[in-house]
Amino acid sequence: MRTFLIFLYSFFASAIFALAKIFKGFNPRLEFQFKDRIPPRDMVQKIAHKRSQCADAVLFFCSSAGEYEQAKPLILHYGTCAKTYILIVFHSQSGFDFARVRNEKNDYCLAPADAVWSWGSIFAAVNPRATFVIRYELWPAFLETAAKYSKLYLVNGSAPKNASNNKIKKSLQSVLLKYFNKVFVVDENEAKNFSHNYSITPDKIIVTGDTKYDRVMQLAQVKSLPTIIKTAQEMFSNKLILVLGSCYKEDILLLTNAIKKSKQLLDNWHVILVPHELDETNLNWISHHLQTEKLAFSFIDSSKPNTQVTIVDKVGLLTSIYGIANLAWVGGAIHNRVHNVLEPASYGVPLAFGPNYHTSHEAIKLVASKKADVILDPDQFMEWWTKHSEETQTSKHDVLKYMTSLCGATSIILKEV
Repeated sequence: MRTFLIFLYSFFASAIFALAKIFKGFNPRLEFQFKDRIPPRDMVQKIAHKRSQCADAVLFFCSSAGEYEQAKPLILHYGTCAKTYILIVFHSQSGFDFARVRNEKNDYCLAPADAVWSWGSIFAAVNPRATFVIRYELWPAFLETAAKYSKLYLVNGSAPKNASNNKIKKSLQSVLLKYFNKVFVVDENEAKNFSHNYSITPDKIIVTGDTKYDRVMQLAQVKSLPTIIKTAQEMFSNKLILVLGSCYKEDILLLTNAIKKSKQLLDNWHVILVPHELDETNLNWISHHLQTEKLAFSFIDSSKPNTQVTIVDKVGLLTSIYGIANLAWVGGAIHNRVHNVLEPASYGVPLAFGPNYHTSHEAIKLVASKKADVILDPDQFMEWWTKHSEETQTSKHDVLKYMTSLCGATSIILKEV
């Protein structure tokens, strides 16, 4: 019965896919999403040829860039194993493009229509020993096919919290989750959610922690800095560095209002602003505001030693800049929601952000463990800044120790596979 239903589902999925292909020329978004969705026969043949030269194979299914980064510690492990073929499948075009920009050395492709015959050619070519699904990709035909060829593992499993409101949806998800041989979850709450709401037996659920902590700590160990960052680091080597990452107008106003209260702090500190929005209008506003506040500034590609503020007007540098920071403010949480807090934390940088941080599980944990501060006004900002002017090394050690304690998910998963 299940085989028949999956076949029927595959037929409808293929029909919808075919219709979307017909109409993609009328919609740029559809054109973008359906590009390269059907693996050409020669690509499948190349995969099969590479696989035939290897003793083992694993397949990773990632939704997008975030899931790819979470899979990366496992990918890197299998990459060190001799004669192991690796294929990474992306659901979204953006994830595929991200892997290309990152020069991913293993083979990767976009997911085809969710039909057993589409997946059958891929799995027949790869014949993996293990298939890893990152977080929550529950596609019926994919899971049906993967289970026939390999053991299935859900990594950083995240069960929908509101599925209990829809009994049909919940029942379907429960059926799909039973395809997995093991479900690796980030904490006990997720374990209870899978067990109580989706009837996954406790012997299948293993609390491992989150592989994204392993990944950010791996990236933090990379010592090479872009030349433009090295230049700035050397230029301001006699000062401590405060970074405002992913900052908006609200964050910059908080900074400058705090500086008014104790401008002498800038005698020992240099401020680096990394705006979230790099359009000309925003950069002009920042420049004008700093001029109004009588703060000497320059842009990153023309840094000057006698300035107080550097504005970063180029993309892709924030992570490296956190690596040279002594203190970090993560933007967005004054007026909307906090941005990535793990990047500065992975370098051991003491950090703070505004009150709207509850959308970030990582930020909540950092605040609860007293490794991050929540700032509401310029007075609190100045107090936080002054405090860390005196104890940056001690604070850095504490943050690094905390971040290191969260690592280890990859090792636990590999022991269980």
